[in-house]
Amino acid sequence: MNTTDRFFGFAAGTDWLLNFLRLHVLPPIAKHIFSLDVVRRFAFPAISQIGINYRHSSLSNHAGDEDFEVKAGDRMPYFLVDGQNIFDRLRQPKFHFFVFSSESDGFRELKDELASRYPELVDFNASVISPEVEELFGTNKDFSVLLRPDNHIGLLSSEVSLNHVQEYLAKFVGSQR
Repeated sequence: MNTTDRFFGFAAGTDWLLNFLRLHVLPPIAKHIFSLDVVRRFAFPAISQIGINYRHSSLSNHAGDEDFEVKAGDRMPYFLVDGQNIFDRLRQPKFHFFVFSSESDGFRELKDELASRYPELVDFNASVISPEVEELFGTNKDFSVLLRPDNHIGLLSSEVSLNHVQEYLAKFVGSQR
């Protein structure tokens, strides 16, 4: 918030020196700096705030994410599922339980159990592990992810069951049914 306030003060300020810098000095410098690939890779996540993570938050359960490139507390990375942006599936303000598997079927019981225990709190998604998902997460083995309503990963596990999900939700949301 402080950074955002400072940027706004700089962009909207009326001081003559700041106006001169903003209009005549900074644009050519910024154009040159942002043409560098290394700067773009660092600056975009910082400015857009998608690079923010909560790995050290109490809401991030790391029991099981050791073997993954992505960790609990990270924002769900962008990728396509069945030709659609993953974030199209994450519009509802609720928890999202994802199963990534080498098989596309076989999760009906898991989905039904989740729906009976947490009907309004958690939705269920299953997807085949694509090469893109394999690269992002660093595995080609089945795994599951529980996303918080803010699209950050609450837990990540190589176990495809509701055990860790139930523990997580009981700890942070309370008992259901």
